[in-house]
Amino acid sequence: MIVPALQVAAAMKKTLDTAALKRKVADIEEAVASLDRQLAEDHLAALRAGYRHLADAVDATQPDVQRDELTAARRHFVFLAGRDASRDVRGTSGSLSGGAVAALSHVGNFHCFILRDEHRLALLEAYRCAEAFPVMAAQLLPADLFSRDYGSLLDRQRATAERAWTTLGEARDEHRSKRARYYGGYAWAATKALGVAAIGVVAVGMGSPTGAMSAAMTAKNIIGDAVEESGDRPTAPDEAEVARADREHREILASLVAEAATRRSALEESGGLVRWLQRGPSHWRHRGRPG
Repeated sequence: MIVPALQVAAAMKKTLDTAALKRKVADIEEAVASLDRQLAEDHLAALRAGYRHLADAVDATQPDVQRDELTAARRHFVFLAGRDASRDVRGTSGSLSGGAVAALSHVGNFHCFILRDEHRLALLEAYRCAEAFPVMAAQLLPADLFSRDYGSLLDRQRATAERAWTTLGEARDEHRSKRARYYGGYAWAATKALGVAAIGVVAVGMGSPTGAMSAAMTAKNIIGDAVEESGDRPTAPDEAEVARADREHREILASLVAEAATRRSALEESGGLVRWLQRGPSHWRHRGRPG
C-alpha cells in the first residue's frame, strides 16, 4: 500500500514543471468555485505566492536559490495551515471553511515536499488533506495515491445527483400544478354550493321547504361531483432517488477519509522503513535493512 504510493510521489516530480505549477492555482480556484465558495483575498494571495516560489524553484539552476524558493513557498503554505479549522474564513468576496483552507495548505505542502524529494512527507500531507476535506483532495491530488479514482467516482455521483434533482424538480412542479387544480376545483364547487345553499335559506324564509330541500340536494350534488371529478388527492413526489444520491455521496467521501487515515497511520508507523526505502539501492547495499 505504501510503496506504490511512494513510487507515484517520486514520479510526480518530473511532471511539475513551471507551467504545471502555475496551473495549480487555477485548478485550486476551480475546485473552490465548484463548492460555490470563494477564497479570501489574503489566502488566494498566499496560494499564488507559494506556487510562484515553487515554479521559481523548478527554474532555479543554483541549489541555494532553489532551497530559498522552496523555503519561501513553505512559509506561505504554513500561513494557510495556521487557520482555525473549525471556523469559516471570510473575505470581501466570499468565505471558505477552515477545514477547506487547511486542506489547501496540505496540497501546497504536498507539492513542496515532492520538489524536495521528501516523498513520505508529501504523502502525509496528501492524506491529511483527504482527511480534512475529502472533496478537495479528490479534485486536486493524483488519483494513484489511493486505491480508487475518487475524483471520477464523485464526478459520476454528482451527475447522478443532478439528474435526480432535475427529475424531482419536475415532479414537484407537476405536483404543485395538480394540487392547484385539485383544491381549485374544490374551492369553486364549495363557492357554488354555498350559493345554492343560500337560495335554500331564502326559500325557507319564504315558507317553501320543498325549495329549501331541493337547494340542499343540489349543493350536496355539486360537492359530490367535485369529489368524483377531482379523483384522489395528489401525493407528494418520491424523493428516494435524491436521498440515495446523497447517501452515495457521503459513502464515497467516508471511504476516502477512511482510506486516507489508514494510509497516513501506516506511513507514521513505518517512518524508518520508508526513509530506508527512499535512500535507494546504494544505501541498502552498504547499510542493510533497518532493524
